[in-house]
Amino acid sequence: MEILPSSEETKLTYRNFCITEKELPIYVQDWYLDAVCQWEVILVRKNQLIIASFPYSQKRKLGFNYITMPLFVKWMGLYVTREYRNAKNEQKIMSLILPLLSEFDAFKQNFHPNFLNWSPLYWQGYLQTTYYTYQLDLTQSLVQIWANCNRNIKRNINKASSKLSIETNPSPDAFYEINQMSFDRQGVRIPYSLLLFLNHDKALQQHEKRLIICAKDEKGSIHAASYLIWDQMNCYYHLSGEDPSFRKSGAGILLVWEAIKYAKIELNLKRFDFEGSMMPKVAHIRQQFGAAAIPYHYLWKYNNTVYKFMDALRSN
Repeated sequence: MEILPSSEETKLTYRNFCITEKELPIYVQDWYLDAVCQWEVILVRKNQLIIASFPYSQKRKLGFNYITMPLFVKWMGLYVTREYRNAKNEQKIMSLILPLLSEFDAFKQNFHPNFLNWSPLYWQGYLQTTYYTYQLDLTQSLVQIWANCNRNIKRNINKASSKLSIETNPSPDAFYEINQMSFDRQGVRIPYSLLLFLNHDKALQQHEKRLIICAKDEKGSIHAASYLIWDQMNCYYHLSGEDPSFRKSGAGILLVWEAIKYAKIELNLKRFDFEGSMMPKVAHIRQQFGAAAIPYHYLWKYNNTVYKFMDALRSN
């Protein structure tokens, strides 16, 4: 195996790899990363073919260097092509990549659910927590997917569909407004500006990889909106929002069902990914749609005690 350290030439090689590698998740495709962050990549080559990639985003602020998850990115970390994707190869490849990471004060990464073997990181002092995303198998029929839904979910969908209409692709600005309402309701500041959101949206529009859907009443008021993105394998329930004054209308549940139908019928994809949540109420709703809990690794390491202390203060 040959390791290609981070460089402009390696980036160019990765861009070509993104074109040919069909199973590469949307979050780590070059054009997507260009839109949301500054990024670097380490590659692994065998017999002149790229067999693994490790894209990452390293930030520099207040004298600290840290590798972190960019906004709008669910997973990064190691990606191994299907032919070489097993625990033994992951162990070997990860052991080769880790020494090539730039010096950092902190490292925080969500690894894709396909990543199995984090032993090399454990041996180097990294820590791990298991998180869960929720995925729905779209290879089954829509009739079967509906049958697997909880009866309360079905009742809410039927009730909402009798009173609300579905509209596709309202303006991104309108989506951001309704998305922000959900954060406001929780007393949390929305983590991304309108400008950052629009830059991300522009890239997705250009590559025809997103759909915005909203539920409106007869007066034209938007009750809820959802933002879907997809790659060659999965459709992701990427962002959503609800107007707090209409929370009892069932619009949010209805939009999930509309999103599932779109992913199944229009996109013909294999999986619908809710993008996960460790919040009990959210996880419960995902399960009521028949989605399975899929584990993934969150891995982190601190090399600077001052940064670790400051990070703990921010978290409290």
